[in-house]
Amino acid sequence: MSVKSTAAAQSHSYVDQAYLFATFVRDGAVSLYNRASIPGEIQKRSLSFVRSTVGLASIYTCPWFAGGGALIASIAPDRVKVGITWTEGMVSGLWNRMTFKQRVIASTVGVTITVAGFGILNIPAAIFATKLGAELALKNLAKETIAEVTRAAEEQLNEPAQDTNIVPTRVRQRSSTVVGTNPVRV
Repeated sequence: MSVKSTAAAQSHSYVDQAYLFATFVRDGAVSLYNRASIPGEIQKRSLSFVRSTVGLASIYTCPWFAGGGALIASIAPDRVKVGITWTEGMVSGLWNRMTFKQRVIASTVGVTITVAGFGILNIPAAIFATKLGAELALKNLAKETIAEVTRAAEEQLNEPAQDTNIVPTRVRQRSSTVVGTNPVRV
């Protein structure tokens, strides 16, 4: 066997391996699509994965927008909550009206456009990244608020007790004996 035929045999083996891998991926994708197209738990999990992938691709391509959303949410959380609610309602309304096949196609095209970076077509990715950054900031703000309340409660519990010899007025009145209408101290 000559050097040329050995190189040709190796290149064919790489092509064959790539073809086998592509066939494996295609068959797996078709199998997953067939199982996920039936309404149920697998479909919910698949769509959850698709939404997560779109969000991650958006943050990957537009990290500055995600950071900007987090910053704005930290400055004006009440206004941002209204914006997030509006955006979520618009996106979820559109998403919920689509069939499963339309959702898969739209998310695949969306992720491809987002990762490929086709300029003006990345506007939805920038919107999603901003929304996700703001949601994360609001979630962390809520956690910080809970932590602050917890710390204040723990500090109050850990403070040394005040002078315990002082008895509140009500307790003193209860300890008196009542004769008629005039309390008499014992």
